[in-house]
Formats: sequence, C-alpha cells, structure tokens
Amino acid sequence: MVHPGKRPRVQGRVQNVTMSRLDSAQWSTAPPPEKAFGGSTYDPKRDHARLTGQWLRVWDVMKDGRWRTLHDISLSIEGLASEAAISARLRDFRKARFGGHTVERLYIDGGLWEYRLIVRERLRP
Repeated sequence: MVHPGKRPRVQGRVQNVTMSRLDSAQWSTAPPPEKAFGGSTYDPKRDHARLTGQWLRVWDVMKDGRWRTLHDISLSIEGLASEAAISARLRDFRKARFGGHTVERLYIDGGLWEYRLIVRERLRP
C-alpha cells in the first residue's frame, strides 16, 4: 500500500555499488563486506550494496559541511533512504572504519535536530 504523499518502494537490489568510490570519503582501505556494517541482523549478501548506496548518497549530500535536518537530507537524496537509515549512516561516519569523521548536531526545537559533517583529513603514514 502506498500512503498519500509517499513514494512507492522500489523492489529489487542496488547493483554495481563499489567501495572504490569511497576513496573520496577518506577511506585508506575499505573494509570487506562482512565487516563494513554491523548488527546482529546484518547479512552482507543481502544488505551490503543497499547500505553502501545509502552511505554514498548521504556522504555526497553532507560532505559540504552544511547543517541539515534528517528530512532535508532525505529530500536531497530523493527519498531513497528513510530518516532512520540516514541517521544510521550519519553514525557510521563517526566510526573509524568509515573514516572517523565528526558529525555535529544542533537542537532546533520540538525534537528537531540538524546535523553537520566535518570531514576528517586523511591521516598520513
């Protein structure tokens, strides 16, 4: 069932999403799919391409360092990830395996928050 004002879900899998594109996201080496994302329900075969696609879309929007709400980010990526998924990807940015970036948050009002990504400079060996 499609709710009024909501996009219908696209069935199928995200294809051909590669970790090599993440070099621009300050990864020195990309973790293998089985270690890239976590959680007790994470299945690399089922979830890796979808989560990587979400990560890339959110990265592409947030890397400019501007403040945005989860809703703003969702609109920028044309609703291709839920606000809960976007929030999870923002948390991923903080993890060492995703670059150890800084994600700042700012309380606006009534439970509304804005987020800003501060990209960590690549560490030199």
